[in-house]
Amino acid sequence: MKNFIITFFISLILTNVAYAKLSKDFWNEVFNGCYYSGEQTKKLKAYCTCYTNKFDANFSDEGILEFIQSAGDLTKSPTVKKWSRQCYDKHK
Repeated sequence: MKNFIITFFISLILTNVAYAKLSKDFWNEVFNGCYYSGEQTKKLKAYCTCYTNKFDANFSDEGILEFIQSAGDLTKSPTVKKWSRQCYDKHK
């Protein structure tokens, strides 16, 4: 029984990542930070939507705050670089 309870709680923790979603406010913050950093074009809008959706699929509001605090310079983060490249390649 003890093993079942431990397994149950571990699975809840791990499935929380699978259902990570940003709130609308956080999604807009990430998107606006991307979109308004350059000339607003259709390509940039598509890129920023893709980029923001990567964060949305992988982080909750609390998770993204922890990630930003622990990552330091986001331009050097391997995760951010990977997502940027994926979205750039998709929308160039």
